[in-house]
Amino acid sequence: MLNADAWNRLTDLFHRATELPESERITFIHSHAGDDPELQRELLALIVADTDATRLRAPLRQAVKAVVQARDAEVASGTRFGPWAVERLIGSGGMGRVYLARRADGAYEREVALKLVHTSALDERRHGRFEYECRLLAQMQHPAIAQIHDAGVDADGHAWLVMEYIHGQPLSAWCDQDASSLRQRVELLARAAEGVQHAHQKGVIHRDLKPGNILVATVDGQPLPKIIDFGIAIETEGAADAVGGGTPGYMSPEQAAPGGDIDARSDVYSLGALLYELACGVRPEPGSGIPPSGCLRALPDGRQREAAALRRTTPRRLLRELRDGLDAIALKALQAEPAARYDSVSSLLDDLRRWLAHYPPRAAGTARLLAMRSFVRRNRLMVAAPPPRGGGRGFGPGHTPRGRGRA
Repeated sequence: MLNADAWNRLTDLFHRATELPESERITFIHSHAGDDPELQRELLALIVADTDATRLRAPLRQAVKAVVQARDAEVASGTRFGPWAVERLIGSGGMGRVYLARRADGAYEREVALKLVHTSALDERRHGRFEYECRLLAQMQHPAIAQIHDAGVDADGHAWLVMEYIHGQPLSAWCDQDASSLRQRVELLARAAEGVQHAHQKGVIHRDLKPGNILVATVDGQPLPKIIDFGIAIETEGAADAVGGGTPGYMSPEQAAPGGDIDARSDVYSLGALLYELACGVRPEPGSGIPPSGCLRALPDGRQREAAALRRTTPRRLLRELRDGLDAIALKALQAEPAARYDSVSSLLDDLRRWLAHYPPRAAGTARLLAMRSFVRRNRLMVAAPPPRGGGRGFGPGHTPRGRGRA
């Protein structure tokens, strides 16, 4: 923090700098404040606030960028944030840097992920908003959501967040490395969607669902997805790879539009994009209306065989599985207009569960051929069995010959 003398010096330099032509200001700043990095940062911040930032000349823009990068430089090992001590950098993105950290006050041993949010110092209003959102995040208790342990604001007013550290891999990478079947991939996505549904019930929208924010870890021999990085809505800086709170390829059209109205259906869109990629290995093209099976068919033969092998099947069988409901689910979730999508993650989950249980999803409508295929898959052994004596069809109790009863 600047003392009284430094503030007087800052005020004097600010007035003198703003009287100069813009092309001369950068030289003035370096010559008069270069000996005091904190004073230089404050002076640049005041000049930017007093000027239309879109009209700043290149040298001044570069100076501002350098100041921001210096502020966000990697934190040294051992730096404390509350009772937590940083060990090493483990990731970075548009929202901030993430460090591996440990409990440093001796209360107990715990390895955590500590996130420093890219943001200017929080004023009183935004500080209150940050604390409110952190309380919301901490209320989420679900097996598919990484737990929030702590949060705070450092002496300079910059926000930090401590969450459960997941020893896992991004969803799509884990599935490919494991050569997970299409069914296993859909099961993992459904579990993650249950976590998103829980968050929505708590009033929290993720805003940036993508493979890197759904980590899969092996617990007691079973894969378990964990959602990380629920969006903090305080204003952020430097989000070059996350426009409008999302990531290109996974974010909904309304997130890409300035001032777009974002609600739970934005997360539905992102889950649809994830389903599409898990299904055929390619991200959806926004607005194309091409289903996963169509995308797969358009790939060269070698790519088709590779995608199918990663799902432990053949291209022909994979295409059939996609047409048997997943195409319809993905396209429904990926509608450009929010009103045309599933109205909630619960509705999307219902269709995913129907597909997993070999029932036609509601998004497919009343397609008779699809219903018959689903009936045969549900009752494969009974359909293949020879008819009993007396001319019966061999259907067990509760089943109807044409699969009309529960489709």
